[in-house]
Amino acid sequence: MSKPMVSVWCLAYNHEKYIKEALESFVSQKTNFSYEVLINDDVSKDRTREIIQEYADRYPDIIKPVFQTENQYSKGVRIFTEILLPKSEGKYFAMCEGDDYWTDPHKLQKQVDYMEAHPECSMCIHNSTYVTENGEFLEDHIVSAEERDIPTEEVILGGGGFCSTNSILAPISLAKNMPECFDMLHLDYAWQTCLASMGTVHCFAESMSAYRTFSEGSWSSQVEHGSAEKIIKNAQDNIRYLVAFDAETKQQYHETILKQQSTHLLNILFQSKSKDILKEPHYAEIYKYISRSRRLQLNLKIHCPHLYNLMGKILHKA
Repeated sequence: MSKPMVSVWCLAYNHEKYIKEALESFVSQKTNFSYEVLINDDVSKDRTREIIQEYADRYPDIIKPVFQTENQYSKGVRIFTEILLPKSEGKYFAMCEGDDYWTDPHKLQKQVDYMEAHPECSMCIHNSTYVTENGEFLEDHIVSAEERDIPTEEVILGGGGFCSTNSILAPISLAKNMPECFDMLHLDYAWQTCLASMGTVHCFAESMSAYRTFSEGSWSSQVEHGSAEKIIKNAQDNIRYLVAFDAETKQQYHETILKQQSTHLLNILFQSKSKDILKEPHYAEIYKYISRSRRLQLNLKIHCPHLYNLMGKILHKA
């Protein structure tokens, strides 16, 4: 077979309930080019590995498993860039975790066609659909109601959930040359913002993938049920990353970055129930970008918690 045009990166860990749907969506892609699926199983304790091997036996030219003998995630290894990227032969890469899947068999063809015609594009994305653990439809994740280019500022303000990771297609060459700040944040947000800053971002209006919310062991599930300490650490990590990203981009998006940092600062203040952190100059600068209404809510929570809780109950009933 010819050299693959796309290298698909998939992470799998205890995804026995979902992995077959992901694999079916990969091998069902209709393209006029070859592509490969590099799927990393991080020592699953269920039948995930067996299912992957079954598909690798049936589709040896497409499914290329990487079976670990020790869990790499627990060691802090960035599996996409440290394990799968060096094995990739494609001109472009796409990502999809083992509990998610693609819904359009023409997804890769549409995105590659666009990228080939627009070499200035550094990231091609599309709308997606949220589904439950059981695959039930929840709602569409609309990045854009129409096909268009997306300003980098919009990506920065969108946070890690700006687009579904399984919607991204981008040049392998960029993945090999990410800015230094990229390694500071082991989250989707680093991929989205770094790639957006390296060219133009194009979004298709069609929903071409499904993102499974709060599946067992997922990052979204951990955040949703995380402790105050975890929420604060996550917010601090995001602020530090954005400081470095601001420097990498020569403050081209400085105002936008401060606005985005303010959302993380607000999380820290709400969880810590203290304003002591504002003694630091940078946090004091960020605080200016928090709206008056949110500052009022914060002051109520810190100084009048009973009134804050009462107002929350009233608003919830309304």
